[in-house]
This record gives sequence, C-alpha cells and structure tokens, in this order.
Amino acid sequence: MQNIIYFFLLFIITPAFLSGDIVRKEDISLEELVMQSEIILHVKKRKNYTSTKSIPIDPKNPSKFPAFIKEFKNYDVIAVIRQGQFENEKNIKVGTYNNFKLNIQRKYYLEDRGTSFTYPSYKTLDECERIEKQKEFIIFIHRRQGNDSVDEKYRFEAVNAVEELKYKNIILELIKNKKSGE
Repeated sequence: MQNIIYFFLLFIITPAFLSGDIVRKEDISLEELVMQSEIILHVKKRKNYTSTKSIPIDPKNPSKFPAFIKEFKNYDVIAVIRQGQFENEKNIKVGTYNNFKLNIQRKYYLEDRGTSFTYPSYKTLDECERIEKQKEFIIFIHRRQGNDSVDEKYRFEAVNAVEELKYKNIILELIKNKKSGE
C-alpha cells in the first residue's frame, strides 16, 4: 500500500503541483449525462473486470520516463439502451476517464510546463462505490475517434459515468424527452 501511495505522490501529484497544473472537476447531472452520452448500455461485470495498459510518456523514448498506467473496465453487454455507434458487441472494454492525467504528465515531462484541464464528473444518484459493487448496472460511454497510444475503442462519457438499474426508466424517459424536443 505504501508503494502505491508513494507512486501516486511521486508521479501523479508532484508533477502536477510543480508544473502549475490546474485540474477542475465539473459536476454534471443525470440529465446532462444522458444528453451527452452517445451510447448507453446495461452491462454486467466480466470476471476480469479491471485491466490496465502501460503507455509511454514519450513514445519515441519509452524508457526515459515512468509509464502512465491506463485503466480499463471490462463488461458483458446485457442490453443496449442507446445505440449510437455501438457495434453490438457481446463484451467490451471501456477506458476510464483519466486521459487528462496522461496529458498532464506528457506536458510536464516532455515540455516542462503545466496545463489546465476541466473534466466532467457525474455525481451518481446513489454512491458510485455502491454501484461498482453490484454485478449489473448502466454505463454511459462514447466511441473513440482517431488512433493514439491509448488504443481504446470506447471511453466513459465522464468520471463515475455509471448508474443503478433502478434508474433505467428515468433514463429512458430522458431519452424520450430529448427525442420529442428535437
């Protein structure tokens, strides 16, 4: 545990603090999350729920700086609530919403300067930690465009972009209201 704390302080907090980075969290509502989300799925956690990928800070010189660890969540798809550009896959890997941390580290190590980010964060109707302990829930994602070193097809729409199944009817109503308002 001490090693994890040390790593976090040394490679995440210290570069941001020293470089003058400003990272802001912008809370969004369920309605905003539904409106922004291209794809909404009812999912079940896979046996290997969490996976990671090491991403070099400097792809041209991968051993020069500590690698960024990108986290993914792995799901079996139970039902599609909003299709978007979803390709009807039975299981998916979704990148967590933390690429701003990768960008901060790259700016710090490669350009020796700070940068500012504002990232969306959904405050779930119930505690996110409790939702994550459930086997099935609803996720809000989008299909990634472009090709970069992260290599992820889908990404969460915001930090904590998950919700309990008991709110499915509210989500469907929000989708319906958006369609009727267009």
